[in-house]
Amino acid sequence: MDNLDNFRDEVKTRLKALNNPSLAAAFAIRAGLRVLPILACGVDEGQEFLWFWKKRDRTQHLLALLQAYNAACFFVIDPSAVIAIRAFAIGEAAIQAADTICADASAVAAAAIHAFAVTRAAATQAIEPAADHAARVAVYAIYASAHTDALIDLFRRELKILTKSSNSSRYLQTDLRYSLPSSVTHFYSGFIFQLRKARVEGFDYWANWLEARWQGRAFDIEHLKQSVLLDESIILNPRWLTYGVYTLLYSKQLERQAGQLREQEVPDILQAQKVIDNLGNVLKYPHDKCRFIIDAMVQFQLCYRTDQNKKYGYHYWYKTTTISCNCVFK
Repeated sequence: MDNLDNFRDEVKTRLKALNNPSLAAAFAIRAGLRVLPILACGVDEGQEFLWFWKKRDRTQHLLALLQAYNAACFFVIDPSAVIAIRAFAIGEAAIQAADTICADASAVAAAAIHAFAVTRAAATQAIEPAADHAARVAVYAIYASAHTDALIDLFRRELKILTKSSNSSRYLQTDLRYSLPSSVTHFYSGFIFQLRKARVEGFDYWANWLEARWQGRAFDIEHLKQSVLLDESIILNPRWLTYGVYTLLYSKQLERQAGQLREQEVPDILQAQKVIDNLGNVLKYPHDKCRFIIDAMVQFQLCYRTDQNKKYGYHYWYKTTTISCNCVFK
């Protein structure tokens, strides 16, 4: 433990010397996301996915941690958009997620909480608390992974290449996978598998999101902004997006139009029928929120944008735009 305390002081000192709160936030997000998949712990031994949380809380707690990282990423990508830090409900929900009967899972959740806290400090350009929270993320990540020396070495190498003039946005959007212990990457594969197998329903989007972060793919900034600013009722129900996507993909109108939809037809389809999730919740799709669904589909290659002449191009997005969906109707 003394070793970790000393390392926390080392990280804090280094980040304070850089005097760049946004860079401290990027470092914290990267450190925390590397160990987030450890939430799949115990599955190989026959435990249920997320066994350390009560069943009724699993969806809410996992979503809170993912949303905390999502909001934190938005601030780093666009530091002027301090509105991202309005998502205090996300931070409070993440704190509740840290209450588990598994020490590793608690450490993973604590890393997410402090990563979110870094961005709140960075929003006011407060380097002292930003560096302190970022250092705590690193320590919680090391504790959760049980690979002290490997992660300390990894974090030191990352800190060594950072300078006061480093671009925090570019640094955030680089590959997370290098030099990780094999057991951590194993958890990553298992975590993505569990999300895709709908063990926690509605998390297909977040499986894609996490894959993109680990692989260092660039953010769609407008989509990222929308995801942070969604209503709380939508943020806290991952099925809202999943059910919206499948309502579109399997709509009769899309089938009749050979996989082509105009932008203005999307809310019409989503509002034409009552959409009810597996828990009996009626899902609402306001007109101004439907763009988020289409952006998510484009980002994860479920559809692509074209102009009226069917020329492919993601940059075409006007009222004349059509949406071509890569789907097969039986």
